[in-house]
Amino acid sequence: MIVTREFGNPDNDLGEWYTYMEDEKTGEKVEALVRMIPAPLENKIQAVHKSDRLTIRSVPRSDQTETDIDMERQRRIARDRAAFALLDTRGGYERGVGDEEASDKLSRLAGEIVPKGGVLCMDGKWGKPELKGHVLTEDADFTGWVCQIVDNAKKRRQARAVALQGNS
Repeated sequence: MIVTREFGNPDNDLGEWYTYMEDEKTGEKVEALVRMIPAPLENKIQAVHKSDRLTIRSVPRSDQTETDIDMERQRRIARDRAAFALLDTRGGYERGVGDEEASDKLSRLAGEIVPKGGVLCMDGKWGKPELKGHVLTEDADFTGWVCQIVDNAKKRRQARAVALQGNS
C-alpha cells in the first residue's frame, strides 16, 4: 500500500528532512526541512510574477534585456517557492559575513549581533520572513536546491497517482 499525505491547510504540512550537504570526512550533514507547495499556491506565485513589470529604461530593448528580465522573474519565483517550502535547517546552515554592510543587514534581520568576519547560523531562524527572503535571494544555489526537492517530490507523487490509476 502507498500512502500519500494530503493537507486541507498547507500550514499543517510539517515537511520532511532532506540532506543538503554532507562532509565526506566527518559524515556531518546540513539538512533542510522542506514541505510541498500546494497547486493553488504554486499557481498564485506564478501569476503574481507573470505580471511583474520589470523595465530597464536606460538600456534599449534587446533580446539580451528580455532574457535578463525573464531571469530576474524566474529568480523571484524560485525565491517565493522556496520561502514557502523551506521550514528549517539543522546541522549548521551558515552565512558568512564579509563586510560591515552585510554585518549591519544580517544583524538587523536576525535580531542579533553578527560581526564582520563572523557567521550567522540559520538553523531555527527561518521563521523570520525578512531574513529568510534575504538569505534565499542571496543564495541562489540553496534556493534552487529547495525548489528541486519540491519539483522531484511532485513528480514522484504524480507518477504514483498514475500508477495507482493503472491498477484500478
